[in-house]
Amino acid sequence: MSVKNQFGLTRHHQGVVMILQQLGVDWTLLGTLDSACDVLLLPPNETDRQWIDVARSIPTIDLSGLLASAQGFSTCSKSVKYLLDTPWLQTLWDVPIHPLTVRTFPKGQSLQKSIWVDVNRQTCHVGLPFWTTSQQHTSWMAMMPMGTSSSPTSIRPTERIHQTPYSLMRHVLHYVMIQACLWSGRPLLRKTYYPEGVNNIFMLRVDSDYGTPEAVQSLIDTCQTYEMPSTWFLHTEAHKGWLDLFVNPDIEVAVHGVRHQSRGSTEALLRNILQAKADIERETDLKPVGVAMPFGRYNSQIAEVYRQCNHLFDYASDFGFDSDNLPHWPNDHEPLQVPIHPICPGSFRRTKATEQDIQRFFLEKWAKAMTRGEPFIFYHHPMQGDSGVLQQLFGLVSEQKSRGLVETWTVKQWAAWWTHRSRAMPHHDELEGSPWRVKWIKEDSLPRPLSGEDLSVRAYSPPKNPFRQWKAIILDELGQRTQ
Repeated sequence: MSVKNQFGLTRHHQGVVMILQQLGVDWTLLGTLDSACDVLLLPPNETDRQWIDVARSIPTIDLSGLLASAQGFSTCSKSVKYLLDTPWLQTLWDVPIHPLTVRTFPKGQSLQKSIWVDVNRQTCHVGLPFWTTSQQHTSWMAMMPMGTSSSPTSIRPTERIHQTPYSLMRHVLHYVMIQACLWSGRPLLRKTYYPEGVNNIFMLRVDSDYGTPEAVQSLIDTCQTYEMPSTWFLHTEAHKGWLDLFVNPDIEVAVHGVRHQSRGSTEALLRNILQAKADIERETDLKPVGVAMPFGRYNSQIAEVYRQCNHLFDYASDFGFDSDNLPHWPNDHEPLQVPIHPICPGSFRRTKATEQDIQRFFLEKWAKAMTRGEPFIFYHHPMQGDSGVLQQLFGLVSEQKSRGLVETWTVKQWAAWWTHRSRAMPHHDELEGSPWRVKWIKEDSLPRPLSGEDLSVRAYSPPKNPFRQWKAIILDELGQRTQ
């Protein structure tokens, strides 16, 4: 028998592996049927029915649909619990879900597109659609949840984001992993999302798109007032001759491009970001390690651009790939992707939202991030102004920071920490050459249900008048949207 690991994955599946790495659990790829683990994990691409016998002897998480048919799975069984009735899981739907993603993969059709727990057989059946390579490069114009489920669509912002609901999958798998570990008699052991001593992190990302010296300086002054570090993705053509304005110990500079464009040939897109990097280094003596494509765009062509950069950048941040989630690597050839919240104050320009609506939107997003113990990256542009939103949000974060509840980082710091965290071996907290310590925690109970407003279920619903949304889509396709 091999060394016992907490989770055993029967076959490599990039989406499942990505989530296991995000959660920071102890797992191994099982080579043979006699390999040992506490919990068996059958990924969506598992077809070998020999694992069914193994699954009968230990707690199992089944994403393949194999056990559903083998066990005569029935949703009417008294031992089966319908997990989407669980209040904690209901909050996971506070993200826009593309209508196409509710289709399950063929092997999961019997699972009713949902999550079920068979207590008697100690099996968690996950029948939700899962990550696929084909979905990775697909985006859509999503309308964001806002306020209550009855909030009028006229005040809700839209943005082009990824089609795959990565964060939903992570939360679902995390939940069933805790359940399976409880059956095994051992708690779920995983790395915390933050270094030891850090409770939560707030970050400010600024895309400098067409920013004037006056607008840029005004935003820098606001950040200094609240002692807020920031990461600026620079549109260098717009700041020609005065890039030295961004030389500041509280500012991280990153690459956005010489021109604010994300369409064209692969060679042109590559040249656009490499020239911007060279301009920044020449005029500021700073070495940018981050990159983000204009309009948050991500597709197979941009993935190829990043591959051709040959690890020139430590991280990228494109909400067309992922948003409102923890960092993860698309593959071994691209930089770490650092998701942000894709809505900025300027996103509301195409809506009828009031100043109070906008402030409430961002305060709620930050409150939910704090409740879930997840970071929040606020997204902004210097030409948008919106000082009221910044004062409200930055003031709250500063007050929480003074009480030790949160720290303010640059995106570079967050990416560096996540890279170090990913290298930590199971049960080890020391990282050679790193100032951070990895903290391992034990989760021996299911998450407590939230209460009040957090319990509202906000699945995506198309707007009654789609004209506004389609107008945004058309402008986006023409590359004429004002950021």
